[in-house]
Amino acid sequence: MSLFFGCRGRNWDYLYKPELLKLEEDGILNNGYFVAFSRESDKKVYVQDLMEKNREAIQKQLFEQNGMLYICGSMRMGKDVIRKLSEFAASHFKISTEEGLHKIEELEKHKIIIKEIWG
Repeated sequence: MSLFFGCRGRNWDYLYKPELLKLEEDGILNNGYFVAFSRESDKKVYVQDLMEKNREAIQKQLFEQNGMLYICGSMRMGKDVIRKLSEFAASHFKISTEEGLHKIEELEKHKIIIKEIWG
């Protein structure tokens, strides 16, 4: 299982930090735990940036291995992440981005992609 989590900074709004670190420590997040802190440096890092760096692994996990993906962060980030996943699906299946979005929506419907978003 992978977790992509976005917030402004580890000392401001890193919700559920102890619980998430415990999941990683216990090996439950065995396919990666990725945290984007967008306000900790001059160069903002967003969840979708981390996803792009892990594109191949995400595509393999979601589209070939029946993996699950949990996404946590703001509503805006959630929309950006879904857009990025749609691009991944389009690339992987050699279809349009719109058709990729439909694939992602199907994964959400079947609880393969689960979003915890707010704001």
